[in-house]
Amino acid sequence: MVSRSKVSFIRGLCQKKIRDASGLYLVEGPRLVAELMAECPEDAEEVFAVDGWEPTPSAKARQPRITRIRDIDLAAMSALQTPNLVLALVRKRLPAPAAAPRGRLTLALDALRDPGNLGTIIRTADWFGIRNIVCSPDCTDLHNPKVVQATMGGIFRVAVAYADLPAWLTTLGDMPVLCTTLHGDPLPATAPPTEGVVVIGNEARGVSDAVLALSTQRLTIPRYGQAESLNAAVAAGIVMAQLCRGQHGQVFGSPGP
Repeated sequence: MVSRSKVSFIRGLCQKKIRDASGLYLVEGPRLVAELMAECPEDAEEVFAVDGWEPTPSAKARQPRITRIRDIDLAAMSALQTPNLVLALVRKRLPAPAAAPRGRLTLALDALRDPGNLGTIIRTADWFGIRNIVCSPDCTDLHNPKVVQATMGGIFRVAVAYADLPAWLTTLGDMPVLCTTLHGDPLPATAPPTEGVVVIGNEARGVSDAVLALSTQRLTIPRYGQAESLNAAVAAGIVMAQLCRGQHGQVFGSPGP
């Protein structure tokens, strides 16, 4: 049995103020918990699982304590509409420093508010080998359960920092800053850079004027139909698919490895 106070506390981790006060967040479902155990089991505080779930073998030595619970308790704890076998309490790591490594692409996200968009962008960055994302302070919280779920494990591999974007960009010297806008150089005609910061803007307003003023190039995804705009995560995926080929030494349109 799990106490009512423990269930209430875990459920409370859906709120940012509780996550901030406790330094904990939720990871749910067999796939995400398996990713957690494979990448950073030392961050897991405790795992709650129903009968029938067993941890997958991990190369990491440390395994967290597993508490067996009833389906009804898992449902009471879960942030998901359909709870899925297992839930982990995970310690938040120290905030990542804002960084734009030389020889690599870095994503900057300007006031992204939708948790699903942030999580999907982290997942997509993980796919394309981007290891650093810098968010403006008014982006949604990294540890929001919807963000964590949408990353599909990318949260354990991609360093996400929060920083004042205009102030941070001014510290990067001659690092290229590429901003996505509705009016800019067509993306397919753009030579993929080998390094730089790629800025994705707010879902409704785009990139802020303060950040645009620091751009070295503005990029546009050509529109051939009638849609007014693209979803921010979809736009980020298209941009990464184009630009990451330069980072990995390929020409856009050439076969992958």
